[in-house]
Amino acid sequence: MNSLSNPKKMAKRFAKVFLLAFLIMVAISHKQIIEQIFDYNELYFKTAEIKTSEQKQEPIEINESEIIFPYSEKNNFIEIPSINIEAPIVFSENADPEDLEKLLDEGVVHFPKSVLPLENGTTILLGHSAPFGWPKIKHDWVFSDVVKLEKGDEIIIYFDNKKITYYVTDTIFLEKGEEIPEKDLTNSQNYLIIISCWPPGKDSKRIAIMSELTINQ
Repeated sequence: MNSLSNPKKMAKRFAKVFLLAFLIMVAISHKQIIEQIFDYNELYFKTAEIKTSEQKQEPIEINESEIIFPYSEKNNFIEIPSINIEAPIVFSENADPEDLEKLLDEGVVHFPKSVLPLENGTTILLGHSAPFGWPKIKHDWVFSDVVKLEKGDEIIIYFDNKKITYYVTDTIFLEKGEEIPEKDLTNSQNYLIIISCWPPGKDSKRIAIMSELTINQ
């Protein structure tokens, strides 16, 4: 019997073609989204590049009476307990969009023009987001649920053999190309911002989760 005369075979063939076309469209969309994410951050850092460079030369001076960072054998890793996120942090030596896009497959990416954890200034981590039900392929899904974070929730960074805990202070939504709000370092020497596309899998806006490492004075 000719497959064209068999409705079930025709339906299966159509479903396969539709799925393939959908995956190709998503891959193309992700590439455009990532490029625009980094273009967007580049706009901010062009105005803050000198300030950021100066901040990197002044690491936080911490003594044990102020704050103790537990030792950890785990390194270059992020955990967000309230939304069950665990992922490696990948560091890059350059901010080339194509290089960073490849690294996003491996985990959450530290934006190289932001400071490292525990340095004075703002640390920025970038990650993919994906629609509900999206399969956990590579790390396309890692920041899909960050909108659920509430003030006071923990974001834990493992870096330099230290467990560093940040606390969520705010969630903001940004238009594409809008600058990241500058932070006043009076109350905290180091901030962490995690950024993804909003809504998940779309390229309409950006979501930024603001958090801080508070040092007791």
